[in-house]
Amino acid sequence: MLRKHAEFRKQKDIDNIINWQPPEVIQLYLSGGMCGYDRDGCPVWYDVIGPLDARGLLLSATKQDLLRTKMRDCELLLRECLSQTDKVGGGRLCGWPLPAGDRLGQLGSEHRA
Repeated sequence: MLRKHAEFRKQKDIDNIINWQPPEVIQLYLSGGMCGYDRDGCPVWYDVIGPLDARGLLLSATKQDLLRTKMRDCELLLRECLSQTDKVGGGRLCGWPLPAGDRLGQLGSEHRA
């Protein structure tokens, strides 16, 4: 599994993805981003999905650009977690919460993978 992970990172050039800039349409219309830190100092990332015009984005940008943008977001968040861990000190600071948080139980079976 670790070997597949390393191959994926190499194939998608994840180590250099921070330098890549998403197309303008994605920068303008894909909402969300880091909005601060919680009480423990962990970064808080906010993705607004409800009013997102997914169809319009897919018609204006490629699926690969959207996926690459989300991979870039994950890498930015990971680096921010590591940076905060160094600032606050101690062991590993941040965990990975569920995307829907405490509302995950409200989703119907058709929404779950």
